[in-house]
Amino acid sequence: MSKKNTEAVSKEENKELKDIEILAKELNIRETILAGVMTMKGWRKGKLLTKEELEEVFLKFLNKTI
Repeated sequence: MSKKNTEAVSKEENKELKDIEILAKELNIRETILAGVMTMKGWRKGKLLTKEELEEVFLKFLNKTI
C-alpha cells in the first residue's frame, strides 16, 4: 500500500462510524426526512456512517429539485 493510501485509511479510521438512526437523532433530523434520504441513497436501517457523511447527504437531499 502506498503512503498516500495508508494516510487515507488512517484518516478514515479516525472518523467514528455510527448507526444512521443515532446520527439522525444527534442532528435532529426528523424520521420522515431520514426516510427520504435513505430511500434516495438506497440505504437501510443500521447503515454505519460518519456524522460528516450524513450531514453532506442530508444537505444534498434538502437542496434537491423536484
